[in-house]
Amino acid sequence: MRILMFSGYSHPSHHRKAELLADAPDVDLVHILQPGNGKETGRHASANGQRTYQVYVLPVRSLGKPGDPHRTIHWPPRFGLSTFKPDLIHCEHEQEGLMAVEVAIARQWAAPGVPLILYSWQNILRRRGWLVRQASAFTLRSAQHIICASHEGVSVLTRQGYRGSSGVQPLFGLDTRFFQPRPNPERRAQLNLANCVVGYVGRLVPEKGVDLLVQAVARVEAPLQALIIGSGPEGPRLQALARDLGIEARCRFTEAVSYDAVPDYLSLMDILVLPSRTTSNWKEQYGRVLVEAMACKVAVVGSSSGAIPEVIGQAGCIFPEGEAAALARVLGELAGAPADRSALAERGYQRAVQNYTVERLAADILELWRRLRQP
Repeated sequence: MRILMFSGYSHPSHHRKAELLADAPDVDLVHILQPGNGKETGRHASANGQRTYQVYVLPVRSLGKPGDPHRTIHWPPRFGLSTFKPDLIHCEHEQEGLMAVEVAIARQWAAPGVPLILYSWQNILRRRGWLVRQASAFTLRSAQHIICASHEGVSVLTRQGYRGSSGVQPLFGLDTRFFQPRPNPERRAQLNLANCVVGYVGRLVPEKGVDLLVQAVARVEAPLQALIIGSGPEGPRLQALARDLGIEARCRFTEAVSYDAVPDYLSLMDILVLPSRTTSNWKEQYGRVLVEAMACKVAVVGSSSGAIPEVIGQAGCIFPEGEAAALARVLGELAGAPADRSALAERGYQRAVQNYTVERLAADILELWRRLRQP
């Protein structure tokens, strides 16, 4: 089964997924990436080291704002469809972006009839211009299957007129080689984190709602400390907010850390909060840090925005998005109930390792490939 796979992500777990897929004895994998993704053109070892897969790093060109994934294309588009003759094309670019359009056109010309899989993050049917609507309509007609980040994404596809098959899978799997419980009481003591620690890891931007977390901490009477890890334009405002609320001493801000350091910081926390808020054109599409925290046996709390309740399930607490008082009530209850925190942490851990590992993701993709290849 010859698979041509397109993606452009630099996330380490994404490369791990490709390595695991290449382990399959019935798969001949060619992975096309873009510069800056952490791989080089050439043969690479599969996860078990017994097989290899081919990587091609193709240059890209932006047709709009630099870095806009929706307006970026491979250029020149040397995909090798006519020589490799794939049995299936797996394209993990957004279904309404130009890269997906480019791949769909190449498949139509050089490999007609070959099943095409696309990916969609969209969980809001946004107002779009005529060209974007036409591009999306073309890719929806071209795809035999579309993987969505959430069930809301499937609903959005249906509202756009898509009638093909679809499913829900995260794009990034949980790499348990990194994300596992790493208790470090010495490090907690060194950082003077003696009380219940509530934390956040991610971008410091308005839609992530970190200001709600700071406000909630200020409302909680129980001893509670906040550990906020990340970088972004909201950083100075959040630190000023902590000062204005009189909780500067209870809030520790740390710049964004490397991927392999994230588990160490998560393991310093008793509770991880993802307080995202929905905007006119965005709501939480997945919330990868929730799964990572659960794998580290940290209790998780999330807002009701987008896919967060779907990811957490019954393994954590949900509060109405935008409501700092509601978040404060949840944190106050958990701060005074270590046994409840431990129970949530255990449920979250079981949910993460059973449903979100990169091994589970690769197995689900292999099952999909084999199903689409059946006559």
